[in-house]
Amino acid sequence: MRPRRLTAAGGAVLMGLSLALAVPSATAAEQSNRDAPLSSSASGRAEVLTLVTGDRLHVHREAGDAFGVRVEPAEGREHVTFVRYADGDRLVVIPSDALGLVRSGLLDERLFDVRGLLEQGFADGGPLPLIVSYAEGSDPGARASVLSEEASTGRVLESLNAVAVHPDEDSGDGVWSEITQEDAEARVFSGGVERVWLNGRAQLLDEESNAQVGAPEVWESGYTGEGVTIAVLDSGYDPEHPDFADAVTEAVDFVDPEGSALDEDGHGTHVAGTVAGRGTASGAAASDAVAVNLSLGGWHSDGTDPMSLAVNALTEDTGTLFVIAAGNFGAYESVSSPAAADAALAVGSVTKSDELSDFSSRGPRVGDRAVKPEIAAPGTAIVSARAAGTSMGSPVDEHHTSADGTSMASPHVAGAVALLAQANPDWTAPDFRAALMASAQPLEGIGIAGQGAGRLDVARAVNQTVVSEPAAVSLGNFLWPQADLEPVVETVTYRNSGDEDVTLDLAFDVVGSEGEAAPDGLVELSASEVTVPAGGTAEVEIVVDPTVNEVAGYLGGQLLATDGEVSVSTPAGVFVEEESYDLDLT
Repeated sequence: MRPRRLTAAGGAVLMGLSLALAVPSATAAEQSNRDAPLSSSASGRAEVLTLVTGDRLHVHREAGDAFGVRVEPAEGREHVTFVRYADGDRLVVIPSDALGLVRSGLLDERLFDVRGLLEQGFADGGPLPLIVSYAEGSDPGARASVLSEEASTGRVLESLNAVAVHPDEDSGDGVWSEITQEDAEARVFSGGVERVWLNGRAQLLDEESNAQVGAPEVWESGYTGEGVTIAVLDSGYDPEHPDFADAVTEAVDFVDPEGSALDEDGHGTHVAGTVAGRGTASGAAASDAVAVNLSLGGWHSDGTDPMSLAVNALTEDTGTLFVIAAGNFGAYESVSSPAAADAALAVGSVTKSDELSDFSSRGPRVGDRAVKPEIAAPGTAIVSARAAGTSMGSPVDEHHTSADGTSMASPHVAGAVALLAQANPDWTAPDFRAALMASAQPLEGIGIAGQGAGRLDVARAVNQTVVSEPAAVSLGNFLWPQADLEPVVETVTYRNSGDEDVTLDLAFDVVGSEGEAAPDGLVELSASEVTVPAGGTAEVEIVVDPTVNEVAGYLGGQLLATDGEVSVSTPAGVFVEEESYDLDLT
């Protein structure tokens, strides 16, 4: 399915924890805007982007998929020069007085990404909406009052110590002057401002699958998720759908506090039906929140964007696991925000025959090449609840529709958390994450960049007593030349919560992103087996020798610890740079 934009503020994540279903909805105007094509203007007419600095970009589509951009500096900024550069299919245009802040990572580069801003529907929409964070100890609500004459401020985002800022039509350059000042000929933030991001628009990432992940076996053992709360942050839900009888405790619109959580898109109803639908309409069997399902996301991220940072902060504060769709970009290093968050359990998609879905975003995480996604689940041709009056996906009957997307995969994992939570009521996010990943089933022919630890196996997750810590291992980024680099050692600890010792055989087959085998000696284990005592732990070391570099690129695999019944999967990846040289330009 083609991703759709959801005009939800980054702060929406903050409010989902006390609800069984936390559901922002888009207005009719926003609905139309989010589905607009990249360039909806008539031939020859420029689309206008107003930058955070108040400068305006007049953008024309040229031959092929290229853009022509004419810069119109804001009044009094005629002396400012502009830097333009291309990165893949991106075109970035940055005023010179913002360049230092962008390079330092304090000012969001997306504020100057021409294609990205057009794709999100910001053309001809006036100054861009912002998220402005303040230094620790500052009161963002009080700090934001200095902007009152230039911009309206929205929700205070406590997890980021930030505030949403909405400049009015004529105040873009005024806001820039308020939050920055000249310092030694460089532009720096002032008034306690620490970082500034684009308040971007997230996208909705669009019976057989239950058996595929082992859910019926868990239901038969008596665990159905009864009494467990799972929050769903999505496009709304259909309260009249028979599958939700007595399943929803509360529903809130985070976009418009006076609005309705009624699902006019169908996406949220489909996702919620997978997580907690009773199956009333189809005769099948299926809520404080232990997990939050987010089947939405933005562009690929290194995990330092505002939504990802909010997920990290909320996970630490609450112990809630955020289960998040990896994205539908279908390319390497394309896992989206907020699935890119350190604390998020990012979910990729596989088909019902356990093949990687072609649309599923692959890892590793852009930037540091950490393992992402961490797990996979069925996301192709998933039949779930259909909201009345909607036609999302391929309707099956009055109450059900079939859809594709990592959006459809992540609620399988969130539902699995509900089953684990009923069996283990004292668990928090790290426990759920470890159990789900350790018990996942590695699938042949799919590298860790597509599946992480493997495909969800909730039956094994409920019954297996051994997990690994950490649940995933990043073995390092080794830049060329590697000849003088020292070996790196990472330790994996196995923890056994059972009553009997467990002896596990260890194996780690490392392959490249195209399936090529890693050279002998690149990655080795300190032992071929390990005994994990009852109620105790045991360790194994993974040793990486970067001087053995006949194969370059991202390599990885699952460290498997097995004894015939127990099978613990720990994904681990390493990046070895090909022959490359740094070039400094003045």
